Amino acid sequence: MHVILDCFFFRENKLVFLAVNVLLILAAAVIAIALPALFPKIPVDLIPASRIVVLLIALNLWLSFLSAPFQQVLTAHERFDLTNAVDLVVLVVRTLATVWVLLAGFGLVTLALIQLGSNVLGQVCVQILARRIFPELVIRPSLASWNRFCELFGFSIWAFVSAVGYRILSAAD
Repeated sequence: MHVILDCFFFRENKLVFLAVNVLLILAAAVIAIALPALFPKIPVDLIPASRIVVLLIALNLWLSFLSAPFQQVLTAHERFDLTNAVDLVVLVVRTLATVWVLLAGFGLVTLALIQLGSNVLGQVCVQILARRIFPELVIRPSLASWNRFCELFGFSIWAFVSAVGYRILSAAD
């Protein structure tokens, strides 16, 4: 018997996921457009690059939403060693790439791409580890149901608060 992990973006629930993504992209677009008004001290020559960076940050956040269920699998199995190992590898890759980019004289967009790329690396590693730790994990659109969505939505609010708290603590270090 397989254990089901129904992510809210399947079947009936894909409208909710789509709405969240549309709101995220719209918010990023509004911020990107209003960037000079919101942050008047940004030099005029950096505004186009800053707008791209805002959109890359939104993409990064969207990808984090996708990886959250796999991160929670590792947390549920108390495999903090694996989570920390992935975080450490991502940190080393991000740091080395950032130093190289700064020494090479690349710009702000390249730094944002490094952030995005290193997070994608971490998310892929977490997904691989979650599937190895929990091979019964099945993600299939046909397994989704409205009842499961309601159950997961009630839980995911607190999982979201936990994930945001974790990100704030990680960024504060």
